[in-house]
Amino acid sequence: MRVRSCSSLDTSCVAVALARAVCGLPSQSTGSATVVYLSGTLGAGKSVFARAFIYEWLRIYGLTPPQSVPSPSFSIVNEYGGVSTSSTARVLAGTSIRLVHADLYRIESPEELLNIGFNEYLNQSDVCLVEWPEKAPAESGLLTRDVAHSTHVKILCTKSDASEHREIQMELPQPWQQHLKNEISELLF
Repeated sequence: MRVRSCSSLDTSCVAVALARAVCGLPSQSTGSATVVYLSGTLGAGKSVFARAFIYEWLRIYGLTPPQSVPSPSFSIVNEYGGVSTSSTARVLAGTSIRLVHADLYRIESPEELLNIGFNEYLNQSDVCLVEWPEKAPAESGLLTRDVAHSTHVKILCTKSDASEHREIQMELPQPWQQHLKNEISELLF
């Protein structure tokens, strides 16, 4: 699925629609975890996408979003969550939920990922947003192995050199694609 973004607001609308799909629609996997891989060049909109997704995900579950959602560029990983105060198709009210936002831009060795417990983050989160997944050392195998019972969503954000326009390409489960088509039809190519 390809989407055209002419502004940060457009990019945020796409992220909000995806968060609603992740929270409200069953995936095709046997488990409930979702791993969202956000790729693209610097300035392509990955952090804008991640922030909007996180705000909406927290809002849907009745949790208060923080004043700001900082990029985990230096901390590598930021965690969000708590006890859901509202129910969705995937989570009942009163359930503890967890979203992990990782930025792998500064990762240079498999040991760094192992030292921060990245495997555990992937396997113990309801949602894991991973910016710069291509920066994970290939020999680590952490992002290429099958994350236990998870749905994988791949997003590539690209920016045109000539303008502020961006293209967002997404690989996601079919029910989620239909949901996004309904919510953001005006942005589709």
